[in-house]
Amino acid sequence: MNRSVSCWQCGADLPDPEARFCPACGAALTKPTFWEEFRDKRGWLWVLLGIVAVVAVVLVVTQVLPGLREGKEIPTVPVVVQQPTAGTLPGAPVIAPAPTNTAALAPTITLAPTSEPTEAVPPEPTATVDLETALLDAANRFQEAKAYSQATGDISQLGEALAGDALQRQIDLVNQWKDQGCSWEITLDEPLTVRILETRDDVWARIEVAKVETRLLTCDGTLESETRGDAYTTTYLVELIDGVWLITERE
Repeated sequence: MNRSVSCWQCGADLPDPEARFCPACGAALTKPTFWEEFRDKRGWLWVLLGIVAVVAVVLVVTQVLPGLREGKEIPTVPVVVQQPTAGTLPGAPVIAPAPTNTAALAPTITLAPTSEPTEAVPPEPTATVDLETALLDAANRFQEAKAYSQATGDISQLGEALAGDALQRQIDLVNQWKDQGCSWEITLDEPLTVRILETRDDVWARIEVAKVETRLLTCDGTLESETRGDAYTTTYLVELIDGVWLITERE
């Protein structure tokens, strides 16, 4: 009569003592060595190591980092080292004390000096603003020279504001009224305004000038005509000649 043995894994009876595998659970009937058991159980070792790592991180965050920020002595934090020995399952963890004096590890924080606010620098005037100012000045010089020459018949100041065709045209106009015994009293009711229509190479410009004038015509001592608050626009060509903006053509 054959003697039956039991499966070491599930405990089922084995009718054939020479069988290599359990007919009930399929386990190998040769009992595994220690290292095979250790290999099968190493998943638990990783779980244990993971738990230890999480605890270490929590201790660092709650104990070490606040001490570094405040410059205090850092409390002792145990370091866990797992050291399995051959032929046995992993034993109890070996505790190695951490350094107790780590105040030197605290970072030194240097605060940069607070800079005093500086005064805002106003923007420099643009070239367009400068050009508009220069052209407005040219229009005002012509207005003053025209009013003076029409009232007195003296054309000596016209060359300070006019050149070329515009100068000759104004001289002829003054002489024409002077020959007729007439003169004009011309005054501005409002300041001139200038709008730049076109420029070329910063030495030539076409501008539109808006005026509000009062004009009185007197011939042989008699007031011949009177125009008050006449608002109109006229166009001038202005050129930079010897560093001075002069009107060279007009409507």
